[in-house]
Amino acid sequence: LATASQLAHRVMERTLAQPYASVLPVAPDPTTVLQTQDSHSGNAVSVKYTYQVDITNPTAPSQLKIVQVTVSWDHGALHRDFKLQSAKCPF
Repeated sequence: LATASQLAHRVMERTLAQPYASVLPVAPDPTTVLQTQDSHSGNAVSVKYTYQVDITNPTAPSQLKIVQVTVSWDHGALHRDFKLQSAKCPF
């Protein structure tokens, strides 16, 4: 969970640092994968994290963009998601 949280925060910071017009959705694909090695019970475990960025404008014609970063990974047979949400305005 800590790795997913760190990845989500990095992606969010990078997204919000862009000019307003450049804040666009990012669909998950093989190029948005971070692979890490963690030690669990003395065994090396490889975990693949993918992320996507969703942008919504819930109060049109407002120029506020809601930015949601979702980081996904599998932990054994369980699928996990970590979501982080913020907002971007043009000023």
